[in-house]
Amino acid sequence: MPSLLTHASYDEVPYDAGLSPRTHPQLAAVIAQLFGLNPARVDSARVLEIGCGTGANLLPMAYSLPDASFVGIDVSGAHISAAKQSAAALGLTNAAFVQCDVRDFHGNGPFDYIICHGVYSWVPDDVRAAILAACREALAPDGVAYISYNVLPGWHQRGAFREMLRFHARYFSDPQERIQQARAFGSFLSDATAQLAGASTLSAAFSVMVKDELELIQSHPDFYVQHEHLADDNHPMYFLDFVEQLAPHALAYLGDAVFSTMLTENLPEELRADLDAIAPTRELLEQYRDFITDTISELRKVKIP
Repeated sequence: MPSLLTHASYDEVPYDAGLSPRTHPQLAAVIAQLFGLNPARVDSARVLEIGCGTGANLLPMAYSLPDASFVGIDVSGAHISAAKQSAAALGLTNAAFVQCDVRDFHGNGPFDYIICHGVYSWVPDDVRAAILAACREALAPDGVAYISYNVLPGWHQRGAFREMLRFHARYFSDPQERIQQARAFGSFLSDATAQLAGASTLSAAFSVMVKDELELIQSHPDFYVQHEHLADDNHPMYFLDFVEQLAPHALAYLGDAVFSTMLTENLPEELRADLDAIAPTRELLEQYRDFITDTISELRKVKIP
């Protein structure tokens, strides 16, 4: 039987992601100030991005903050080459890009802000540990690291669709063919489940889920399908499990990138009262809020205690 492994490297299928505004150090600085830290001035900060890709996220920051300095690392030579070319074309001297596995990274810190977006859930256990170790080693005393990851329980739904695509894609060896087959099989699943949707409320709900997930991959380019839905590693987790992973590295949860997700005031009054009763700590509130909102991905900020 063919293997379920459907890996394609980032050199084979580059991940040409765009700007992620919520990773901007200014947002991290605001959250840090709200929780009593004294973060570095953003306009002169030192910023590290782990998994910088082609530099599409870091380069606009470097362009708009000429007195700050930026370092991006990525395991893909194709990504780093593209980032360096873009930096040269923009005439930027405050952004450096290095091909490096985070497990081998010992950067010239400290850094005031560290960004790791779209990486943590997509790498093996030892790489996730290396990301946290790098944050602990490289963060300045009042530094803040931004780490995004895929969240349970919300990712159960997307994960089910993903595993069906991976099961079908295992029969094809070429990365581009796997992507095309995944798209086609997703369309088949949507059509098939729609025909059976009238059998029960569960069948109807399943059909809606498949349709929503198909629309998602149809609206994104091929590199998204390969690395989000066909990649070998995907490790969604519960918030409290993420918090537990921080502790061995002497890191602590600071807050979410989106401040409103840390509040109960924007929830219905009765629900707010119930949450306040069953979740007496901020960490428990975050976990239970993930349960009721079916959160799929989360943007957390961590710090040195």
